[in-house]
Amino acid sequence: MRLYTAGASHRRIFEETGIDRRRVIGIFTRCVATHEDGEMWGFRACRYYSHTTPYKRVSPQLGETRLLSSGHSGLLLATLDRFPNIAEALDYEILESRKRGFAESAIRYDKLHALFLRKCKEVGIPANAYPFTVASQGERSLTRWIKKRLASLGSRKLAKVMFGDEVARRLGNENAPTRVGSRLKCLERVEFDGHRIDVMMTMFIPDPTGGEPVAMVIERIWLLAVIDASSRAVLGYHVSLARNYTAEDVLICLENALLPWQPRPLAVPGLKYPEGSGFPSAISELAFARWGEFAFDNAKSNCSKWVWDRVRDVIGCALNPGPVKTPERRQFIERLFLALEQNGFQRLPTTTGSSPKDIRRRKPEEKAVKYQVHLEEMLDLLDVLIAQYNALPTSALFGRSPLEYLRFSLDRNSFFVRQIPEDEREAFCLTVLREKGIVRGNLKRGERLYVRYEGVKYYSPKLSSSPNMRDQEVIVECRTRDLRKIKIFTTNGDEFGVLDASQAWAAQQHDLRVRKAILRCIHQGKIRRRGEEDVVGAYIAHKSRESGRIKKARNELAHALRVRRHPTPKPATLEHTSPPPSEPVLARVSAPRVKVKVRAFNF
Repeated sequence: MRLYTAGASHRRIFEETGIDRRRVIGIFTRCVATHEDGEMWGFRACRYYSHTTPYKRVSPQLGETRLLSSGHSGLLLATLDRFPNIAEALDYEILESRKRGFAESAIRYDKLHALFLRKCKEVGIPANAYPFTVASQGERSLTRWIKKRLASLGSRKLAKVMFGDEVARRLGNENAPTRVGSRLKCLERVEFDGHRIDVMMTMFIPDPTGGEPVAMVIERIWLLAVIDASSRAVLGYHVSLARNYTAEDVLICLENALLPWQPRPLAVPGLKYPEGSGFPSAISELAFARWGEFAFDNAKSNCSKWVWDRVRDVIGCALNPGPVKTPERRQFIERLFLALEQNGFQRLPTTTGSSPKDIRRRKPEEKAVKYQVHLEEMLDLLDVLIAQYNALPTSALFGRSPLEYLRFSLDRNSFFVRQIPEDEREAFCLTVLREKGIVRGNLKRGERLYVRYEGVKYYSPKLSSSPNMRDQEVIVECRTRDLRKIKIFTTNGDEFGVLDASQAWAAQQHDLRVRKAILRCIHQGKIRRRGEEDVVGAYIAHKSRESGRIKKARNELAHALRVRRHPTPKPATLEHTSPPPSEPVLARVSAPRVKVKVRAFNF
């Protein structure tokens, strides 16, 4: 072929190789044919026993007995060429059947062979013809044809057809695209996700008859965490007691990642923080430190407009929700959850295991009551486990722990730290919600002016003495973890003042989730709206009565007690402090923005 393509004559080629002119042209035709990979055959066509075109049977079937073990080559392809309806039916069953509403999860060769025989009978193939005249009835040939048909689809589609969507998804995201450029710097990208902890725990429910508190099993809780992709350090976490975490839980987790960390007063005997453990926010240079990119999945709570607005406006970072159903793009947060389960919760006798078939799952609810594994004790253990995770050396950081790597990077000034300004730290809060409201009231009937928010009226002496505010539109700003007070702004940008909730709602601290749950109970007639001096206390008493038979009520009760037990910063921080009279006022306070345009990227 080199001589022929160089322009040598057929006489010279015959003298040097002994191959005549006709054979040379035939080999050249095979070499320039197109291969299955899209390229020319080239010198591959010059090897012995290489076929550039598939075998096609020309002669008819040789025998009509099942005992004949040879002479069947190409009969299957000849049958499919003669009856294309059979090939179409097989293709549909292999490629399209799983798109229907109800179908088998994966293909089976025996079922396809039965379909092949049924179609052969439908098209009129007699019993004395192929495939009914061979011992296997064409099963082996059909299996080889199906495998070759699937191989032509590509690896990902082949995995989807053979093993399901989950295997195809993993195969397609096994090697996630890497960023072009240098290694990620610290706090350049953080990952966020939620995980349901694989352990059962209890809480003590007050006995309605006045006896000793009873230990009741609650539903599994959610762990939300934020981790730095460069240093692998867990910046902060939050535990949600609901059946599914909400947008408010996401914001609380992000707030915990920014606020300085304080060790918990551990109540478990013998449990203590290892030496050198902790969180990055305990380092003064990294307290209130912002990050550059926020990577998360496409859960509804994560994609809430409230979350996106607060992250963009307060933290000032890019939003990256990532492709759908691709946890491999957030490998560090997934590895954190795996390490916490394997090294912590799945070692406890009350673990639920990784699945219902896990051998470590041995009546976790009964053992949770037997050993009285309290919720607060599990929260202590969780805090210690995450603090210890930040102090474990890893080979990815050249033998350093995440905290040591952060300190090493700080000493070398290898990354720039963006911190929240000092004048904003005292009243820093991410769970701030702003909505429009209208001042209502009727002076003729002696009704004070008020603003209704989430089914509750809010008053203030200043608002009551401002009749010109009636029927005026205002902007309501509240901290959702304490709804006893709200702040309102006028439409021209001036701050009006702080309003207090009505007496029945101001007795105990409650958050937005508890407020909605109380209103739902009032609507269902389980709690009286009027005549109650403490609506939150009535709700807690109602949930205490329901906890004996409803597991969901125990989580709701635990959440309400937790909000009441752990107060947020004093509401006095909501009040606006104007500058001293001696200092010039450069600009008036602008009204908070309600509608914003969100920009994000996805890769």
